[in-house]
Amino acid sequence: MKTERKCNIWLVSSARPNFVKMAPLHSALVAQNWCSPKFVYIPGDVDASFAVTLAARRNRIPVAHLEAGLRSYDLEMPEELNRILIDSVSNIWLAPSETAYQHLIQDEARNSSRVHNVGNIMIDSVVKVLDPSWDPQAIGLPDENKDFA
Repeated sequence: MKTERKCNIWLVSSARPNFVKMAPLHSALVAQNWCSPKFVYIPGDVDASFAVTLAARRNRIPVAHLEAGLRSYDLEMPEELNRILIDSVSNIWLAPSETAYQHLIQDEARNSSRVHNVGNIMIDSVVKVLDPSWDPQAIGLPDENKDFA
């Protein structure tokens, strides 16, 4: 497993099963020499996202799920199960679309003050690659978000 810590931003990649990945993450979160993040931001629906979610919540670290509320309604898909599980324990839901936002509010009865429609990061990434002059401030994002665009 590869884990990098950069100012409370964690990058995790591995093809191993969740519980194999979760053990070192759990240890890292509780180690005295590691930072104590105020939030862990979880992108997407892959196994690594699920593992980090579990490790964070077991250490009482709040989770914000980016791409929350997306549903295929196909429980045979591992990603769909991960989406449901991650959303079920998240503290803040960052929806990529109005449909996902409404799903979280209406179908899953999430607290509307903790659900935010932040747009689709995949589309934003494509726009950024195709148009390097894209400026997040042009749509009202604060300057500190420019590095995440």
